[in-house]
Formats: sequence, C-alpha cells, structure tokens
Amino acid sequence: MFVKFLYRIEFNVESFMHIYDFDFTSKPLLIATNTQLSEHLIYKIEVIIDSLSEELNHTIIDSPAYRFNRAPTESVIRLNAEFISFLKLNLNFQAYNSQIRTVLFNRIGKDMNQLINIKANLVVKKSDIRLDTSVLKNAFIIELIRKLLISNNIQEFKISSDDIVIAIGTKPYAVNFKLTKTKNFKSSASNQVLLRIVPQYNDKKEIPMKFASKDYIIDLEHLILRGNNIIELYYSALKLHKKNLYSDFIKLANEDKIKLILFDKNEVIHEFAPII
Repeated sequence: MFVKFLYRIEFNVESFMHIYDFDFTSKPLLIATNTQLSEHLIYKIEVIIDSLSEELNHTIIDSPAYRFNRAPTESVIRLNAEFISFLKLNLNFQAYNSQIRTVLFNRIGKDMNQLINIKANLVVKKSDIRLDTSVLKNAFIIELIRKLLISNNIQEFKISSDDIVIAIGTKPYAVNFKLTKTKNFKSSASNQVLLRIVPQYNDKKEIPMKFASKDYIIDLEHLILRGNNIIELYYSALKLHKKNLYSDFIKLANEDKIKLILFDKNEVIHEFAPII
C-alpha cells in the first residue's frame, strides 16, 4: 500500500481522542474517534483511499476513469462495482442540472439515459462523454469511509479533509476551515456534515423590482453548508449556480433544510437557517 498514516492521542480536561492522519490527495484526511481503530480497520481505510484515489482519477493512465474517458462510442467497458457506483452518482449529478457542465467535459445537453448503458459490471458508451472525476471523487471516498466506520460499530467519530467535515455521534467536534491566510472559520458539530465551497459562478445580476425594498446582492467569497449528507450538500450547492441574492440563500436553506454560512468579500458573515 502507498497510503501512510500517523497516529496520536490528544488529551483535554474531559476526554481523550485517537487521531489518525492519512495521506489523501494534497491534504491529509483526519479521523478522530474515542475508540481506537483496529489494525484491520485501518488497513481497510488505507485500501479505500489508495485504490480509489487512483481508480477514480481520470488523469492517471490505465485507471478505470482514464479508460472510460478514452473508450470510443459504442464500445463495451468492463468496470468494477465501485467505479460503476461512482459513475452513476456523477451522471445523476449532471442530470440534476443539465444546463451547466458539472462533472462532464462535454455533451451536457442530452438526457443521461441516452449517454450510457450499464448492465452489471459492463458499460456501453452511447455517446462520446468524458467524466471530470475531480468534482465528486473526494466526497465519494469519504462517504465510503464513513459507512465503513459505522458498519464496524464506531459510533463517535469525525472525518475531516480540506473542504469536508463529517461528525457522527453526540460528541461535539471542533471544525476549522481555512478561508484566507489570516482568517479561519471555527465552530463545532455533532451528527452533522459540513461542506466548504469556493463559489465559481457568482455573477452579478439585477435585483428584481419585487424585492427592491429588501433584497440585496451578497458578493460571496466562501460558502459553508451544514446538513446531514455530503452528497446532498453538493446538490444543494448546485442550486446556487449564478445566484447571489439574499433571497436565493433564504430559499435554499428552507427548501433543503440546511444551514448556510456565507463569507463575503468584505469578510462579513451571513447566516441562514431553515424556518422550523
């Protein structure tokens, strides 16, 4: 295995935590838990990170993602179960808003059912689509690790990477996202998922006259979403494509039952929560 991890125990006045740092892309993936992980479970986590970091990377020659992208139309490709699950996730994500390119490099206007045919572990490309695996790869891997820990009866833990924090259990875990060289977002979470997004399509737009007295544009720099499922948070973020009005964020928080923390370019914090 190529993945390496560091292990330490952290103490405070009330408790101690077992901390595991795994190599994960360009940033470490940290797992904190009050239960020491077995060597076998650590090995399984290493296998997930090591194998899927390569298999789901479309830039690595001969990886399943690379072979899928390079395969010609109407060709049959044999792929493993993990990649097919990842592929379905990406196609559903693209279909959720087919008017913008999210995870496909091309062919965004077609019905997803016309692009591909999946049967067992065989995939037939009906169109020359190419997958940008970088969008959902890390979230997919982290979600698999979450499921693995729960299936092994680990009931209290935190998984954190550069832009994702998953806190499981009743214990509040510290959350720390680096926003700028001098500014961090610090909070705590229990039984929650947090996703940090750097908006890419925060275009200016005119405020509709019906909102003229109360609505305004928020010039976003960073967006943090708090919810219960990492993939669902990506769907929620997709709804904000080219939207930056105060009313847009109120609507999303209420519709998706999530919390939003916005940092604008003047370093002002805006918070939105669903109305119960």
